[in-house]
Amino acid sequence: MLSTHGLRLSLRSRPLLSAVAKRVQWRHVAVRAASTSSEKEHVIVLGSGWAGYEAASKLDKSLFDVTLVSPANHKVFTPMLASSATGYMDFQSISNPIRTLDGVHYRQAKARNIDFNGKEVICSDVFKKHEFTLPFDKIVIAVGCKTHTYNTPGVAENEGRFVFFLKHLRHAAQIKNRIIECFERADIPGVSVSEQKRLLSFVVVGGGPTSCEFAADLHDFVRKDISKVYADLMPHFSLHLVRYAWR
Repeated sequence: MLSTHGLRLSLRSRPLLSAVAKRVQWRHVAVRAASTSSEKEHVIVLGSGWAGYEAASKLDKSLFDVTLVSPANHKVFTPMLASSATGYMDFQSISNPIRTLDGVHYRQAKARNIDFNGKEVICSDVFKKHEFTLPFDKIVIAVGCKTHTYNTPGVAENEGRFVFFLKHLRHAAQIKNRIIECFERADIPGVSVSEQKRLLSFVVVGGGPTSCEFAADLHDFVRKDISKVYADLMPHFSLHLVRYAWR
């Protein structure tokens, strides 16, 4: 949707995104033909996912000065994210660095606010939370969303310790390390059988593609690979998939 405030996109379809990008380019060709200014308009893209990455890469750099803002300096091929968490896929094989996009400026930061009247984005870097502003003529908003926890007690407090999300590369790395850690802790002499069963009980919450694929990959990883070095612990391993079914 093109408006006077900017360009707002939340797209996953490549053909549709291409059509929108061409439409934007056509409109600005007409504007530039009627204008005596040779300066390119500044387009800011928020988000480095499927939509943001494609928009930044396909916008015509001869017409637009493009800046991409995202805390993640790469695009993740999400269908293979579950496999990377169990070691079947290398992290580098499922990610594309933003810095490799020709003609695209990148800022590793989070967009905190958008001043549509002043046409500025207020950002903070991911390192020291330093705030800065970026001016724009058009803006693409493709920031995605966060996993909804439904305010389940204990989730927020234990994130990164016992609770792990699976939306980014860092999440996959955390999960992979935690799986191995649980088996190592369970293999310490003197650990009770009940504690071993607790450590080796894995719960996957959600019945979507990512959850089901991860559960299947985890099962294969444990049965085919981990079982070779932790054979004595296999009777204590359990895997549960929890989902809410609409009727």
